[in-house]
Amino acid sequence: MNRLSFVPPTQDALIATLEGWWAQQPDATIAIVGNAPLAQSLVKHAAQRGKPVQPLNRLSPEESASAQYVLFTETDGEKLAAALMDCVDRPELTVVAPETNWYFSQRPLFLVTIPKSGTHLAYELAEALGYEGAVELPEFPEGGKWYCLEYSNSHTVARDFFVDSVRRAPFGNRHHAFMRSPALFIYRHPLDILVSEAHYYHRDGKTSFAGWLPDDSFEARLDKLLNDPWLLGPLRERLGAFTPWLDFPNVISFSFEELIGAAGGADSDIQQRLIWSIQLKLHAPGNPREIAARLFNPESATFREGKIGGFVKQLPPEVIQHFLNDNQDLLTRFGYPADGTIALPTHNQTWRRRSPKYSSANFDKMPMTLQSGFLGCNLVRFDGRIYALPQNVGRLPLATLSSEQLAAIPSAPTIDELKALLMMGRHSYNQRTESLISLGKKLVDADAIYHAANDEWIITDTPRIIDSYHGFNLIEFRNFFIAIRQTLGEVDLYVDWSDLIDKFNHKDLIITGTISELKLEIDGLSITQRFNKLINIKSEEKENRISRLEKEFSKIYSKYTAGFSNILTNATKSQSALDHKVSHTQREIENTDLSIQMLFEDSISINNQRFLKFEQEQSQLWKKELDSIKIISNDQINTVAQIGAKILELNNELVRTRHISEATKISLENICNNELLDANNRILQNNKELSQLKIQIAEVHESAMKIIDVNFDKAHEQIQYCRHELMKIKQKDQENCQAMFEANQTNQVIFLQQISQLRTELLDILNHNQHEYITLHNSCEASQAKTLTMFGQFYDDINRNYEALEKFQKEQAILIESVKGEISEIINHYEKISSSSKKFFTNIEDAIKDIILKEKDLEIRTKNIEENWLVTFGKKINGFIGLIKWKK
Repeated sequence: MNRLSFVPPTQDALIATLEGWWAQQPDATIAIVGNAPLAQSLVKHAAQRGKPVQPLNRLSPEESASAQYVLFTETDGEKLAAALMDCVDRPELTVVAPETNWYFSQRPLFLVTIPKSGTHLAYELAEALGYEGAVELPEFPEGGKWYCLEYSNSHTVARDFFVDSVRRAPFGNRHHAFMRSPALFIYRHPLDILVSEAHYYHRDGKTSFAGWLPDDSFEARLDKLLNDPWLLGPLRERLGAFTPWLDFPNVISFSFEELIGAAGGADSDIQQRLIWSIQLKLHAPGNPREIAARLFNPESATFREGKIGGFVKQLPPEVIQHFLNDNQDLLTRFGYPADGTIALPTHNQTWRRRSPKYSSANFDKMPMTLQSGFLGCNLVRFDGRIYALPQNVGRLPLATLSSEQLAAIPSAPTIDELKALLMMGRHSYNQRTESLISLGKKLVDADAIYHAANDEWIITDTPRIIDSYHGFNLIEFRNFFIAIRQTLGEVDLYVDWSDLIDKFNHKDLIITGTISELKLEIDGLSITQRFNKLINIKSEEKENRISRLEKEFSKIYSKYTAGFSNILTNATKSQSALDHKVSHTQREIENTDLSIQMLFEDSISINNQRFLKFEQEQSQLWKKELDSIKIISNDQINTVAQIGAKILELNNELVRTRHISEATKISLENICNNELLDANNRILQNNKELSQLKIQIAEVHESAMKIIDVNFDKAHEQIQYCRHELMKIKQKDQENCQAMFEANQTNQVIFLQQISQLRTELLDILNHNQHEYITLHNSCEASQAKTLTMFGQFYDDINRNYEALEKFQKEQAILIESVKGEISEIINHYEKISSSSKKFFTNIEDAIKDIILKEKDLEIRTKNIEENWLVTFGKKINGFIGLIKWKK
């Protein structure tokens, strides 16, 4: 009978094993395997005891044939796994080996099963080997527990896990524990699976698709399950999707026919040899015979018959033959005979002797974001825990942080627990967990179930006073704990609690989820009240300082107001002088206007005289031109008259020579005609020239008139332009005077506003401390877990902060005195202002700018002092709050 055991990897534990064997059987044949110092020390110990042992480097069949007990000394998990496989074919052997990182409790186990192939048989095997059934996989699976690869279903198709899950998981799912852990995969003859499906799937409530299968015809169900392509797919495709699991080196594959044993019509010896090989691969202790006795469970919800080869009797021969013809490759892949005979898979011996191999890649030390944006945090997987990193820190190198720094970051072993911690807080989460554990313990006792439920979860509808604490009544009501100040008397809790919160001060009514939180609130409230008294004392001192400063400021303001009144008086005098100057300027403008009017009239008379003279001169020129034209015309008329006389003379001569021959007559007539034509042409030319002269005369007359009109218009335009310019000068002078007057008034108002603003800023600076005390008060109310012991240290910090505050106020007083000096210098400066309005307003503007610069400098210096004080004070408060949280 084979038996496998594991002991701690120490010399004492291994020696104790030897002593136990010798005690049972003094002459036992023992083989010690290994060549490390540990093996040598065991051999030496046996020699000292006078006990014979076989020291072996490797357990070979020849050397270990007679050994009854084998003790392995290898402490490296991978090497030990290879050595243990030398025992896979040895019957009746007791083996003891050291516990290593390959020990079954150090690694999780995954189960993959084909539906109706012996799923519950695989579950029983895993638990019989010592694994606890955790089923659903957490982010960090634990050793010694078995899980499904996805959800709570072990029927995981390889494609779904390696394709679909990779798309959904971060980092390509490379961090999944499957690659570094063993897995069991059980399969069965495809036709036995078909028969089991046809007998099971159509039953109401057994599957979600039971209505899809007919319940009145076994043959119809067979045909649909075997060939239907629309819902589940043909049997060939359904089973073929699982075949990739056979090729993974970390998957221990075996058949239903090997594991079912004699109870299912198979061989018990084959069953026990399979279990023995699985024990050696998983480093799981136990006896194969005892483990096999726990496997067969006819009470399983899905158990029907649990027999091998049932398809031969259940299926028609033609269905069997058709499947065998079409699925030779599928049968060969699983190792079943292609002729339909009932036999074990052909490669069962090969797979039984195959050692598992696991991936050495480990991504636990690599930060990996699992979820972003949960309550402003990224949930990051790192080193066996999940951390909540605030998103505002960006990429935080977790690998470089110390263990103390990592401990300061919210973390949990599971993402659900981390979310609960972020929403509830560590204190409330621990209390809720303790309540659930307590409830679980009480639920074991049936008589205590109702009492436990009442204590923990049933809502109490009647208010119940459970305690009194520091002047409060502590009441349990509707699964909440309420603290009501005793001086309030009776309070009706059946009304809407939002009305109660509005009605009562938060110092008189407190509501929490646990009694401890309620007491912490009351403790924090008492600390707050003591702190409020301290604040009131300091506030009175501050108000007294402010009153003194206000009195001093009033004196300065009165003095400054008197000086400013003098400035205004001088300004008024300057304004009067300016008004007098304006009046004088207006009179000068009026005189200028009168002079312009007289100049305009003189200009008009001069222009009229010039025009008359010009007209007379032009008339004389025109008359001369006309006389010359008349002389020319008379000369031309005389010429014409002479020509006429000559014509008459020629005519007379023509008459006298009538008797001249015809040729002479014609010649003379031609000559006369030519001369007459010439004369007529000359007359026409003279008339034409005369017309041109008339036109020229008209043009000259028109030009003269235009010149006269243009000169007159220009003179009139010049006069109008002069008048317009004089009016603009007058208006501009008036506007300048008005602007100067308004600027004077505006500057006076701005100056008063600047003085008022300066006073307001000084008061704001003095009142700023009050705001800081109020903020500190609110922060103290938010800190619910302060204790009286911590208050002493906090009180010392407050005193040191008040010393810093007094130093700050002294610096403020120095700054105020500096401002006073500046104001005095301004007053003295303005007392020396001259009566000149231009210089007066220039100096006013310079003074305002100087005040603004001084105010800005005062603000910057004050802000720097405040920030330094607030930073120092904030660090102390944050340190105190952090200390309180750490104490929690």
